Amino acid sequence: MTNKEILTKALRKVSDRMTNADEKAMIDSCEETNEYFRIIYNRPFAIRFFGERMLKTENAAGMQDEIPIWLFHLQQMVGSPEPLKYMEDFV
Repeated sequence: MTNKEILTKALRKVSDRMTNADEKAMIDSCEETNEYFRIIYNRPFAIRFFGERMLKTENAAGMQDEIPIWLFHLQQMVGSPEPLKYMEDFV
């Protein structure tokens, strides 16, 4: 799948869940201008795309911790050379 196809599917997935018309307009505008990083690293977008459930993880000290799943995936995307390809499994 191309980056554009991934982004389009991600936007459709999130747009179905959007209730705020201003946010939907912002995402539509970014899609048209190809500013996808502004979209995919946006906190409200990440919450809608990945969800809000909690994920159990182990911190650097070896202690159990819980973080929101959307935050975990944002961290993974930041470390990924191709963040849109990372998102491909979730569209």
